Amino acid sequence: MAEAEQFPGEVTARPEDLARALFGEDAVAEAVLATWEEQPVGFALHYPSYSTITGRAGVHLEDLYVSAEHRGAGIGLSLLAHLARTAAQRGGRLEWWVLRTNDPALRFYRRLRARGLEEIEVMRLDGEPLQALAAMLLPERLSLGT
Repeated sequence: MAEAEQFPGEVTARPEDLARALFGEDAVAEAVLATWEEQPVGFALHYPSYSTITGRAGVHLEDLYVSAEHRGAGIGLSLLAHLARTAAQRGGRLEWWVLRTNDPALRFYRRLRARGLEEIEVMRLDGEPLQALAAMLLPERLSLGT
């Protein structure tokens, strides 16, 4: 999928990482598999989201993929409609990120009247900056718990 979308970064996920995320004891994601004549042709990988603004659970779409030879047949639309029903049942919303360079996907999403969010900037910490923040000490009188 990363190759098909010309993902600009390094892909470090391994099959066992995905298996654990989807099927492990503490699974954190779900997938909807689309088949055409009993052959897999696409999927939507997603996980629950929550908004303190709306007070509702929703769905975050992590990956939507349809094989090149099956695009234009309504498979991507069907996968999104399935997730939209899930989000609507939860009373929340369906959200996702898309690479700015993925013009076909952007056109597809805009035809559905999806909108880009101007009020939100996606932020990320990884690598050394993540490790540096993780190593910071708490003030002595502060305790954190879940």
